[in-house]
Amino acid sequence: MPPEIETFLKTAADTLLKLEVLLFYTRNPSTVDTVQGLAGRLYRDADQIEAAVRSLAENKILQRYELGDGSYRLYTLTEDSACRELSRRLYDMYHDDPSARIEIIRRIMTWQQCEPTTPQRA
Repeated sequence: MPPEIETFLKTAADTLLKLEVLLFYTRNPSTVDTVQGLAGRLYRDADQIEAAVRSLAENKILQRYELGDGSYRLYTLTEDSACRELSRRLYDMYHDDPSARIEIIRRIMTWQQCEPTTPQRA
């Protein structure tokens, strides 16, 4: 995996859900949607999607627009051409090369296993 793609992957999509959201927006770059709309498109829980898109927006992968008093948030893929190019290259690797797809998933799962966990209260 090219080092710039690995760096982008670790920054942008260090969880499988973030990868799923990133791949969706890369495949549909003109999509502008809410968390609830995206959750419906991906058949996922809105709370999980919200955490993923918030992280992607903080990392400048997605752009967030707020309407009204800020209670209505829309997300779309960044306009940054370098970021879009890295996103497209990652998308192509994931969809066109089965061995690259396995490697991408393996790396994300390794990163997730290395994250410290917070003990749950009984």
